[in-house]
Amino acid sequence: DREDIPQLDTTGLPSLNRKLLYYTDSVLGTKIGRGNCRKFTYQAAAVARGGLKKIMLNIKRKTFTGIGKFVSQQELKPGDFVYYYHGHVGIIYRKLDNSEYLLAHQNATKPSVVIISEVYFEPSDEIVGREYSFFRMLPFLKKRDAEKWLLDQ
Repeated sequence: DREDIPQLDTTGLPSLNRKLLYYTDSVLGTKIGRGNCRKFTYQAAAVARGGLKKIMLNIKRKTFTGIGKFVSQQELKPGDFVYYYHGHVGIIYRKLDNSEYLLAHQNATKPSVVIISEVYFEPSDEIVGREYSFFRMLPFLKKRDAEKWLLDQ
Protein backbone atom coordinates (compact mmCIF):
# COMPACT_ATOMS: atom_id res chain seq x y z
CA ASP A 1 0.00 0.00 0.00
CA ARG A 2 1.46 3.38 -1.07
CA GLU A 3 0.51 5.05 2.24
CA ASP A 4 2.99 2.76 4.06
CA ILE A 5 5.93 3.74 1.85
CA PRO A 6 8.01 6.73 2.99
CA GLN A 7 8.27 9.69 0.65
CA LEU A 8 11.16 9.42 -1.79
CA ASP A 9 14.20 11.54 -0.81
CA THR A 10 16.97 11.93 -3.40
CA THR A 11 18.81 14.84 -1.78
CA GLY A 12 22.58 14.64 -2.29
CA LEU A 13 22.52 11.41 -4.30
CA PRO A 14 24.50 10.75 -7.49
CA SER A 15 22.52 11.41 -10.68
CA LEU A 16 22.14 7.74 -11.65
CA ASN A 17 20.98 6.81 -8.15
CA ARG A 18 18.29 9.50 -8.40
CA LYS A 19 17.16 8.20 -11.79
CA LEU A 20 17.01 4.63 -10.46
CA LEU A 21 14.87 5.77 -7.53
CA TYR A 22 12.52 7.85 -9.69
CA TYR A 23 12.00 4.84 -11.94
CA THR A 24 11.54 2.51 -8.95
CA ASP A 25 9.02 4.86 -7.38
CA SER A 26 7.08 5.00 -10.65
CA VAL A 27 6.73 1.19 -10.91
CA LEU A 28 5.92 0.24 -7.30
CA GLY A 29 3.10 -2.29 -7.36
CA THR A 30 3.68 -3.05 -11.06
CA LYS A 31 4.89 -6.30 -12.60
CA ILE A 32 8.00 -5.69 -14.74
CA GLY A 33 8.57 -8.27 -17.48
CA ARG A 34 7.87 -11.78 -16.23
CA GLY A 35 8.04 -10.62 -12.63
CA ASN A 36 11.56 -11.67 -11.69
CA CYS A 37 14.05 -9.57 -9.74
CA ARG A 38 16.60 -9.31 -12.53
CA LYS A 39 14.10 -7.99 -15.05
CA PHE A 40 13.15 -5.20 -12.64
CA THR A 41 16.77 -4.21 -11.92
CA TYR A 42 17.86 -4.50 -15.59
CA GLN A 43 14.94 -2.32 -16.62
CA ALA A 44 15.76 0.23 -13.90
CA ALA A 45 19.39 0.33 -15.08
CA ALA A 46 18.29 0.67 -18.70
CA VAL A 47 16.05 3.63 -17.87
CA ALA A 48 18.72 5.31 -15.72
CA ARG A 49 21.49 4.79 -18.28
CA GLY A 50 19.37 5.36 -21.36
CA GLY A 51 19.64 1.92 -22.92
CA LEU A 52 21.86 -0.38 -20.85
CA LYS A 53 20.52 -3.89 -21.23
CA LYS A 54 22.40 -5.99 -18.70
CA ILE A 55 24.48 -5.87 -15.53
CA MET A 56 27.25 -8.46 -15.70
CA LEU A 57 28.70 -9.21 -12.27
CA ASN A 58 32.10 -10.69 -11.55
CA ILE A 59 32.11 -11.14 -7.78
CA LYS A 60 35.62 -12.65 -7.59
CA ARG A 61 37.17 -9.68 -9.39
CA LYS A 62 35.00 -7.19 -7.46
CA THR A 63 33.81 -5.53 -10.66
CA PHE A 64 30.74 -5.46 -12.81
CA THR A 65 31.19 -4.96 -16.48
CA GLY A 66 31.40 -1.42 -17.70
CA ILE A 67 28.95 0.30 -15.40
CA GLY A 68 30.17 0.84 -11.86
CA LYS A 69 31.84 -0.37 -8.70
CA PHE A 70 31.22 -2.39 -5.59
CA VAL A 71 30.78 -0.31 -2.43
CA SER A 72 31.04 -1.09 1.26
CA GLN A 73 28.04 -0.95 3.58
CA GLN A 74 29.40 2.33 4.97
CA GLU A 75 29.23 3.83 1.45
CA LEU A 76 25.76 2.41 0.69
CA LYS A 77 23.20 4.95 -0.58
CA PRO A 78 19.63 4.82 -1.82
CA GLY A 79 19.73 3.83 -5.48
CA ASP A 80 22.58 1.34 -5.00
CA PHE A 81 22.05 -2.32 -5.90
CA VAL A 82 22.14 -5.28 -3.52
CA TYR A 83 23.14 -8.61 -5.02
CA TYR A 84 22.42 -11.66 -2.87
CA TYR A 85 24.57 -14.68 -3.73
CA HIS A 86 21.54 -16.98 -3.80
CA GLY A 87 20.54 -15.03 -6.93
CA HIS A 88 18.22 -12.23 -5.77
CA VAL A 89 18.88 -8.58 -6.60
CA GLY A 90 17.19 -5.34 -5.56
CA ILE A 91 17.68 -1.60 -5.18
CA ILE A 92 18.17 0.24 -1.88
CA TYR A 93 15.15 2.52 -1.60
CA ARG A 94 15.92 4.20 1.72
CA LYS A 95 18.29 3.93 4.68
CA LEU A 96 16.46 3.60 8.00
CA ASP A 97 19.46 3.37 10.35
CA ASN A 98 23.02 1.96 10.37
CA SER A 99 21.99 -1.57 9.38
CA GLU A 100 18.32 -1.38 8.32
CA TYR A 101 17.12 -0.37 4.88
CA LEU A 102 14.09 -0.42 2.64
CA LEU A 103 14.73 -2.61 -0.41
CA ALA A 104 12.83 -2.33 -3.69
CA HIS A 105 12.63 -5.72 -5.39
CA GLN A 106 10.39 -8.04 -7.35
CA ASN A 107 9.27 -11.70 -7.14
CA ALA A 108 9.26 -12.02 -3.35
CA THR A 109 5.44 -12.20 -3.34
CA LYS A 110 2.61 -13.43 -5.55
CA PRO A 111 1.70 -11.75 -7.81
CA SER A 112 5.30 -10.79 -8.60
CA VAL A 113 5.23 -7.00 -8.50
CA VAL A 114 7.79 -4.41 -7.39
CA ILE A 115 7.52 -4.06 -3.62
CA ILE A 116 9.38 -2.41 -0.75
CA SER A 117 10.62 -4.62 2.11
CA GLU A 118 12.53 -3.81 5.27
CA VAL A 119 15.91 -5.58 5.32
CA TYR A 120 18.81 -5.84 7.75
CA PHE A 121 22.46 -6.20 6.75
CA GLU A 122 24.97 -7.39 9.32
CA PRO A 123 27.47 -4.51 9.79
CA SER A 124 30.66 -5.18 7.81
CA ASP A 125 33.63 -3.38 6.26
CA GLU A 126 33.94 -5.98 3.48
CA ILE A 127 33.42 -4.82 -0.08
CA VAL A 128 32.32 -8.27 -1.23
CA GLY A 129 30.57 -10.05 1.63
CA ARG A 130 29.67 -13.65 2.29
CA GLU A 131 25.94 -13.44 1.51
CA TYR A 132 25.55 -10.25 -0.53
CA SER A 133 27.38 -7.33 -2.11
CA PHE A 134 26.45 -3.72 -2.79
CA PHE A 135 27.27 -1.88 -5.98
CA ARG A 136 26.73 1.53 -7.52
CA MET A 137 26.24 2.45 -11.15
CA LEU A 138 28.62 5.04 -12.54
CA PRO A 139 28.13 7.18 -15.67
CA PHE A 140 30.46 5.38 -18.08
CA LEU A 141 29.63 4.91 -21.70
CA LYS A 142 32.32 2.35 -22.49
CA LYS A 143 33.75 -0.63 -20.63
CA ARG A 144 37.34 0.65 -20.99
CA ASP A 145 36.39 3.90 -19.20
CA ALA A 146 35.10 1.90 -16.25
CA GLU A 147 38.18 -0.35 -16.25
CA LYS A 148 40.49 2.70 -16.27
CA TRP A 149 38.56 4.23 -13.37
CA LEU A 150 38.76 0.97 -11.39
CA LEU A 151 42.55 0.74 -11.96
CA ASP A 152 42.98 4.29 -10.67
CA GLN A 153 41.22 3.53 -7.38
